[in-house]
Amino acid sequence: FKLLIRISCVIISATLVGYLLSEKIFLGAVFCCVLTVHFIYQLYIFQKKTIDDVKRLIDSIQFSEFNVSFKGHNKNGLPEELIPKIEQSIQSFNEKQKKREREQNFYDVLLNQIDFGIIVINTKNEIIWSNKSALNLFGKSYPKQLNDLKMISDELPSLFENLNPKETKIFKINNNVQLAATAIFFNIEGHDLKLISIQ
Repeated sequence: FKLLIRISCVIISATLVGYLLSEKIFLGAVFCCVLTVHFIYQLYIFQKKTIDDVKRLIDSIQFSEFNVSFKGHNKNGLPEELIPKIEQSIQSFNEKQKKREREQNFYDVLLNQIDFGIIVINTKNEIIWSNKSALNLFGKSYPKQLNDLKMISDELPSLFENLNPKETKIFKINNNVQLAATAIFFNIEGHDLKLISIQ
């Protein structure tokens, strides 16, 4: 409705400019011309405010910044009836994000309490996650690549890289600790991963 009013004002004032010029009422035409420019500027501000609000909404979703609020932003921008819906959507996103974080923290705590090592690697042989037991085996350093495990044993990178599902391989570290490694493959969001358990 607000947009329609602004567009109508532009059309009416522009029409008046043409009419007054045709009647050679130049002073009135100049006044209506200034009025038309003013209405066009108001229309621009109105549209810019709407676009800015939509950008804020998109940015909040893109960067998971769900503490943004749109209350009081309906004066010159988004339609008033959209504000509650947007607020509800942001609140829903926020609740889902917090639930996902709680679940992740729960599983991190759970996997860090078990007494055998777990590492997860991707197809580039990058170690994307490891639990505390695995870090204890590695001397509490945090390896980023399989090749970083050469500091523990020269055979470890190739052993873990070539480890197949349902296969168990025995290896030693520190010349006296004997360990067994098994692997499973899984896919998350299109990424192929390998989980290696070390006991």
